Amino acid sequence: MRVRASSVETIAENDDVSWEDVKNGETWIRLAGYGSLLSASSARRTCPRMQRHRLAWVRGYRRIFCLVSLTCVHQGAPYAKWLSKEVAACAAFPSDSRELLVVAVFDIPKAELKAYLDRESQYDFTLVECFEAETGKCVKAIMCVAPFDLWTASPDVQPPKKTPRRAYRTCYSGPLWRRDILPSQPYLDLCMRAARSLGVLDSFLDNSYLADGRTCLRKYVQEQERFSSGRAAFTNGEAWNGL
Repeated sequence: MRVRASSVETIAENDDVSWEDVKNGETWIRLAGYGSLLSASSARRTCPRMQRHRLAWVRGYRRIFCLVSLTCVHQGAPYAKWLSKEVAACAAFPSDSRELLVVAVFDIPKAELKAYLDRESQYDFTLVECFEAETGKCVKAIMCVAPFDLWTASPDVQPPKKTPRRAYRTCYSGPLWRRDILPSQPYLDLCMRAARSLGVLDSFLDNSYLADGRTCLRKYVQEQERFSSGRAAFTNGEAWNGL
């Protein structure tokens, strides 16, 4: 079952993903992230009280870089390079049941759920079973996924209309889900550094695809010389501004 952000609180009431802290009566919710949320520091920017950020796997999903990132568009170059079509963030799509999607599972207080939903407002949401790497336990979590019925072919990417930076959610008028875009370089670099820190970079590269749904991310990265040299601009954990 997939739901929009407005209905997430309904599935968040599921006892498998939420619980009450007996000490203070506060409700906590378990989430799973697979892009920039693989980074604990990135997750904490949105949910400052986030706890227990840990490695896990979700069966039957793959990562595709096919969402025009409005955050990148808002910030402009180098986060969004329209001439080279490097404007994409990633989304999870259902795939072969043999595929394993590396994720980070973490817990947030219910009071921070709205901030998470605002961050992932372009996605649908579902419950997934996560196999924790450290404990071997299977736990359920809320994960954002692509509204794949809206993932359609589109014409070449066009530069966004000029609008005030504060209006970043309306600075791009084209379709958000596209088959003709490439990963935003700083965004991809953040995701790769996070995956490397978790010890799962190989899995990240092999279970991720470009927007065409066919080209493996590993092949793309190997073809991009900038990912093997000259990366100093984005090696600082604070260099990625906004996620």
